[in-house]
Amino acid sequence: MSKGNIVFLNGVTSSGKTSIVDAIQLKSDEFYYVVANDLFENTIGDHYLRED
Repeated sequence: MSKGNIVFLNGVTSSGKTSIVDAIQLKSDEFYYVVANDLFENTIGDHYLRED
């Protein structure tokens, strides 16, 4: 099994991150699993999130 790649997209709201992900998934034969930061934060729980 080969190692995977991580593509990290960073940008403000409505900057086109999701559109880039959609284009990558359409053009690539490889599987890309998308994890949005806001969804990730919801999975780890408030106890581990810091305000600062």
